[in-house]
Amino acid sequence: MTDIATPPDHADQPESNGRRSFLSKGVVAAAVAATGVAIARPAEAANGGNFILGAANNATNDTTLSGSQFRVSRLTGTSVEGNNGSGTGVYGVAGDSNGAGIGVRGRTVYGGTGVLGEDPSGSLSGIGVRGVSTLGIGVWGEGGTTSIRGVGLRGSSSLGASLQLDEAAISVPPASGSWTRGQFINRSGQLWYCYTSGTGAASKWVKLSGAPMILATSYRCYDSRAGFAPLTVVKGKLNDGQTRSDIDLKVNGGAGAIPSGISAAIVNLTATGTSAAGFLGLFKNGTAWPGTSTINWSAANSNIANTTVVAVDSLSRVAVRAAGSADFIIDVIGYMP
Repeated sequence: MTDIATPPDHADQPESNGRRSFLSKGVVAAAVAATGVAIARPAEAANGGNFILGAANNATNDTTLSGSQFRVSRLTGTSVEGNNGSGTGVYGVAGDSNGAGIGVRGRTVYGGTGVLGEDPSGSLSGIGVRGVSTLGIGVWGEGGTTSIRGVGLRGSSSLGASLQLDEAAISVPPASGSWTRGQFINRSGQLWYCYTSGTGAASKWVKLSGAPMILATSYRCYDSRAGFAPLTVVKGKLNDGQTRSDIDLKVNGGAGAIPSGISAAIVNLTATGTSAAGFLGLFKNGTAWPGTSTINWSAANSNIANTTVVAVDSLSRVAVRAAGSADFIIDVIGYMP
């Protein structure tokens, strides 16, 4: 006789996965609702709230980190981006009463850009990166420490200056302080570069803004011959041993004339109607003739020219010394700031 199996009691069967999962989710949801925790999306951080990663963090008050570093690291793209509608994208202040520091420091190892500052591309100009230093370094960009080249500091501007060096209230070359090769100083409208590190006068500097400025159109500022322009200058040949001073190189230049306050002028000096032999020496007005010549001739009635650079006084004036006699002409080509 075959036994008939009795079906197990339904109460002894395990609950289905679907039902248990549903009940578990209900318990979690109730707990979340009871504690007021939102898991759908993080809320924006408000004043006094926590800093939330991966979400907008808006606050009306400044956020200050004291005694710690804030580091952002990623493999590609931009690590730190500063956007400001009408102000400064990144503003680094270095140096206080406790010592020197670095306002903004960017470093690239495997190529790339250490610090990149771009001003607005619209109708308004701005500042991409601004570094202010009291005793230290405002902006420091390092680029390319391996076999791949990088850019330490790059400034890109659509309407403003890509790089601005504010004028320093210090004499150049400096009489004190410690200076490092590669540093720049903008002083009295002149740009200086340190090419040898040192303290005070031991540091070595060269003025970079002395590069020549060539005029778009040269002009004749002096002609000693009677009846030749410009007519307002002193006329007559310059004779042996004579010096003609106060020759203004700005005369007849109009709006395109060289300015006052420059260090030197680039001119073309012509001697004409000469004696049998002699020379003319061009030099800075208000100083003694240094004993040098600018142009020489060895035959009477020669017409000979020479281009030279001559130091000028604060009003851009020169003087001419003669050995033998000649008429002379000065054409201005450019100047040295």
